[in-house]
Amino acid sequence: MKFFTSGKDLAKEMNVPVEKLDATFRDYTEAGKTGKDKYGKKFFHNSVMDINDSYHVAIITPVLHYCMGGVKISPKCEVMNKVSVIPGVFAAGEVAGGVHGKNRLGGNSLGECVVFGRIAGAEAANHLLNWNINKGKQQKLMVANTCSNGLKRIEILRNSLSNVNTHKTTIESKCPGKQGQTGCPEMEKRKKNVPKLLKLNPSNTPSRTSGGTSHMLPEERKLATFPVQEMIHFLNGGQEMTKKRKFIESVITKDPEDLHRQYNFSRHDYIEHHVREFIRIHKPFKNYRPTREEISYMSHVSIGFGALNNSHWIFLNTILGQGSENQIKYWYPKIMNFELTGSYAQTELGHGSNVRGLQTTAEFNKEKDCFVLNTPTLTSIKWWPGCLGKVATHVVLYAQLLMDGKEKGVNVFILQIRDENHLPLPGIRLGDLGAKMGDNANDTGFMILENVIIPRTHMLSKYRVVDADGKFVDLVKADSKVHYTTMMTARANMVSTSAARLSQSATIAIRYSCVREQGFANATDKSFKSKETKIIGKKN
Repeated sequence: MKFFTSGKDLAKEMNVPVEKLDATFRDYTEAGKTGKDKYGKKFFHNSVMDINDSYHVAIITPVLHYCMGGVKISPKCEVMNKVSVIPGVFAAGEVAGGVHGKNRLGGNSLGECVVFGRIAGAEAANHLLNWNINKGKQQKLMVANTCSNGLKRIEILRNSLSNVNTHKTTIESKCPGKQGQTGCPEMEKRKKNVPKLLKLNPSNTPSRTSGGTSHMLPEERKLATFPVQEMIHFLNGGQEMTKKRKFIESVITKDPEDLHRQYNFSRHDYIEHHVREFIRIHKPFKNYRPTREEISYMSHVSIGFGALNNSHWIFLNTILGQGSENQIKYWYPKIMNFELTGSYAQTELGHGSNVRGLQTTAEFNKEKDCFVLNTPTLTSIKWWPGCLGKVATHVVLYAQLLMDGKEKGVNVFILQIRDENHLPLPGIRLGDLGAKMGDNANDTGFMILENVIIPRTHMLSKYRVVDADGKFVDLVKADSKVHYTTMMTARANMVSTSAARLSQSATIAIRYSCVREQGFANATDKSFKSKETKIIGKKN
């Protein structure tokens, strides 16, 4: 923008005759009086223009600011032809016409993009979800609630996680004589100049690849006043348990670079890595049932427990502890073969330790021989179960059994929550609760149930059963709290795991104190090469 003291100066800047500019000013002033001109202009602000006035002048470049026309859309943002909607096509923003009529208020375009954009996104997602799951199989899945190929589902999940966080980059260098080809000679030359990564080499002598401390830990171990191996066996519960523990620990990578890489994982990386490694380690032993101690050993050596730890531990143990013999025979092989993966769905948004107060309901329908599951209130939403957010295909569900309006207490049910495409089944809403301060390989999630149907036989029935006549029967006289034993065992195991984590921390600190030197042993010696004192040997 530029200031001119008069119209004459402006005419000089524009390189036009003053008379011509003055005539234009007069025409504009006259049009302002009548309210129209030959170009169809309707509004004339500051219409009195005089050649002797001063002016601030800027050059305006015409641009297309907003398009009022576009395709016709329905209230659900579905693109329409002359008579009906076009399935699967949605539109929002300037591509859609008729939203504002023939004109719009300034600022409305942004509101249109946001409002109709959100509607279009939601409707597109809903359309895609229905397209995937409405293939004629859904009613059968709802009634039978059977399991399908879990390995396929895990593969689908793993691939989707990989696609989110993996970006393959190709550097294409266009060099003289190599137009459009990959592998520029200059780039190859530069690669050769990049030094290789240094690999640490334990030694007693300081060097670029060693701190010269490899002798220190053996020397400290020799100072022990007790038989070290006997102490190891004592802490492990015997020599055989030590062998078993060493075997379990042997399947975990010992490569420092690999371990360091894991600490820099994104959350998607954590879950994908965990699922892959868990299957690699456990699938060869699919007929092996681990003990509580062995599960503890596995927890001790893993960086994070991960999602499938829930499936092979607390989910599996609930079926083994609460299921009938026939139920165990049916479900156990499928879990061990990774045909299905499970979560332990007990905790609710409003209830944790007070299990008797759980609000999830399982109402028996005698006519249809099934249970109808609901989380009827906000506080009854299943909240925080591990493996639920992304990985699990099934859950063991803790719910209040209702029969003919009477309460039968908390009972346990098996519920399939995802189909063969790893999508939630009808009436089930699932979500991941996101990143945590702790184990991000464990997809803690939430679940909302709305009139979900499962067969009568999906109630775990080691102690209680609803029989074929629709009667509630106590098969074994047992305390009502028997259903809580899985969680009680899990919490007891947490104490063991916490102790292991504490021992690992202490081991790291002690070993570091043995090899880290700080401060000169002889304060009178002025050389920087003087002997230093180990941290563990300092007296103050």
